[in-house]
Amino acid sequence: MRVLVASDGGLSAERAAEFAARLAGPAGSVRVVTAVEVPRSVLDSLRAAYEEYERKEPIDTDAEYVSASAPRERASGWPGDDLFINRYVQDQTETRLAEIRQALERRGVVYETVGIESEDPTTAVLDQLQACDADVLVVGSHGRGRFDGLLGSVGTKLVRRSPVPVLVCR
Repeated sequence: MRVLVASDGGLSAERAAEFAARLAGPAGSVRVVTAVEVPRSVLDSLRAAYEEYERKEPIDTDAEYVSASAPRERASGWPGDDLFINRYVQDQTETRLAEIRQALERRGVVYETVGIESEDPTTAVLDQLQACDADVLVVGSHGRGRFDGLLGSVGTKLVRRSPVPVLVCR
């Protein structure tokens, strides 16, 4: 059985790993996914945090990246933005999924982790369900998002829209 575990870092790693291991069985597979939102307005903060950008002059005047009418400041389309975003997504993925990775390793489960940049975690998880042809989805009962209810808002949407059974872990 192919199991997709979706987490924003709030999922109980031990419970999720236990269920994922049982569901996948010895011949199955487990993919653990998280969706990371990267508002474009934080790029200057990311550049400063990773200390890879300390220029006062424009980076590039090439029309491919900066239009002639653009202000002579940091270009929002700077080609290095993808590097910052990818690094941030990778760091967030490692942080959010560290506990569940360790729990799966203790159980001897073969797994893969995927971090996706997305402003819509529900769509990102549904896309991953299709991409890995999962048979079941494992989610937490409470997310770390801004709108927590009985079931997190993303969890609620996934339960309603998932084409496969959803196991909700408390």
